[in-house]
Amino acid sequence: MAASERSAPGGVALVGILAIIIGVIQLIAGILLLIFNGDVDGYSSTEAVIAGIVLLIAGAIYLWVGRGLLRLNRVAYAIGLFVLAFRAAYDLVFLIAVGLDGIGFSGLISLVVNLLLLAALWSGRDAFADR
Repeated sequence: MAASERSAPGGVALVGILAIIIGVIQLIAGILLLIFNGDVDGYSSTEAVIAGIVLLIAGAIYLWVGRGLLRLNRVAYAIGLFVLAFRAAYDLVFLIAVGLDGIGFSGLISLVVNLLLLAALWSGRDAFADR
């Protein structure tokens, strides 16, 4: 059966859909930062434009990865694994460096969510194997 005929396993589909949602939110945030760059509290106009461009790029990547995961694209899978593993490592280092008192529970929740998503994506790895 060809890869285009197979459907993504549940965990992979969940990560793909979440990536698409995150991508859309980041694209909207990036557009808003570009439009209202002079009115962003705590940012200069230039900083808001740079942040908006970064969010647009990140949003486009998230959309591509999410769509690729749903279509069982191996490159999207590899990038998804890398991003989730990198983010989980970042959250863990940040949690160790600052401590739970310094960041509250949001850092811990972020770490747990990223580890769960990483596990869900990893559990569907057989769907990306050659047949």
